[in-house]
Amino acid sequence: MSVQPLVETLEMNLQLNRGDGSPLGYFAATMLRLLRSLEEQGAATPFAIAAAGLYVESYEAYQAGAEDIPHCWRIALDAAAIPQWHPYIAPIQHLVLATNAHVHFDLPLAARKLCASPKELATHKDAFSDYSKRVIEALVHAQTITAKTSPLQDLLESFYLIDGAKLFGFNPATARKTAWRVAALVLGQAEEAQMGTLDDYDGLVSAHAKEIREPREEGQKVIDFLRRFDGDRDEQGVVDLIDALEAR
Repeated sequence: MSVQPLVETLEMNLQLNRGDGSPLGYFAATMLRLLRSLEEQGAATPFAIAAAGLYVESYEAYQAGAEDIPHCWRIALDAAAIPQWHPYIAPIQHLVLATNAHVHFDLPLAARKLCASPKELATHKDAFSDYSKRVIEALVHAQTITAKTSPLQDLLESFYLIDGAKLFGFNPATARKTAWRVAALVLGQAEEAQMGTLDDYDGLVSAHAKEIREPREEGQKVIDFLRRFDGDRDEQGVVDLIDALEAR
């Protein structure tokens, strides 16, 4: 298994994102940067490749107009692809939406694809932990980049931070632990029940995604005000941010 096909696909997608001035490129650029790092450091484990591949699969299926993609990914990708959403969603929200879907849903699904039992999953525990940690680190890095184009992002984050841990209700540490528990739970079931459980779980992750995308009314008022000062409100601003997120 090689990470290179994923890198090449993301590179092609990013060219399209730049041409369209689309926020779809924010997470794609973040993932491309992460995958190149995995490749350079020899850390592209089978689990990392499987998990990253699920994001790419959802992205490609969405772009092709497929209906059968995880609902949590549809919410995140709609927010980035549909122009009507753009004035209301800050760059950091796009990244949190995608990270929410990737960590919460793709990681347990990758475990199911690679493993036949909880015992086999245990052999991938270090790889699972390493990859999920790197995804969160990628979000933290992206946060520092988006802050440069969103000068009032710190005010937005302070409005949504709870106990200093959650951003838009997304708690990185809890997400990683939840993903591992769900993976173990699913693999402990009979095979015919596994996808049903994952579908139900997708519903829970999707409900969380809607809260990230559509905050309570007073929160949206804060976002609407702060978005006036963001640098990605035109196509060139989006492209500039994609470039900054991809850069090493």
